[in-house]
Amino acid sequence: MFGSKKGKHFKKLDNLPSRFSTVCFDFLESVFYCIVLVSVLITCVFTQMTVVGSSMENTLQNDDKIIIRKMCYTPKNGDVIAISRGKNFDKHLIKRVIATEGQTIKIDSALKFVEVNGKEIDEKAYLKEPMNYSANQEIWQVVPEGYCFVMGDNRNHSADSRVEDVGLIKYNDIIGKAFLIYYPLNRVRFIN
Repeated sequence: MFGSKKGKHFKKLDNLPSRFSTVCFDFLESVFYCIVLVSVLITCVFTQMTVVGSSMENTLQNDDKIIIRKMCYTPKNGDVIAISRGKNFDKHLIKRVIATEGQTIKIDSALKFVEVNGKEIDEKAYLKEPMNYSANQEIWQVVPEGYCFVMGDNRNHSADSRVEDVGLIKYNDIIGKAFLIYYPLNRVRFIN
């Protein structure tokens, strides 16, 4: 009688390493699939960037870490976008879309306003300070197909579509839409 009970206990202990290895294998397999999924998301859908400079203050600060959504993006007025301009700049640009293809942009230095399709745009929510206009700065143009007109929120300290070195931005040069500040932790928020 003792022998039969003793044998049952040994069988349970003999089976223990097999169950443990199965659980470990299942766990490692799950971790592997999670890593693959995150890698695909980071490579194809999202990317991260560090803001360099003050051209987007107060919306974005120097050294903010942001997430960019890359897939299926079409620029819209007011969006904050990341731009790859490899041959003109050694770093990515981050700017706000002011006008898209087919829209008319007008910047009037005498009346001090920015107008899209004949309507003055309300920029108080994101401009750092009122824009200083030079006496000769007047822009009026229709944005051609496949391009957009961008400006930094810190207009007095931003190289953007108003200057020849940047000019209009080709849709193909747009990396994606900036939608989240994730670092520093005291600035974590969605970008409007």
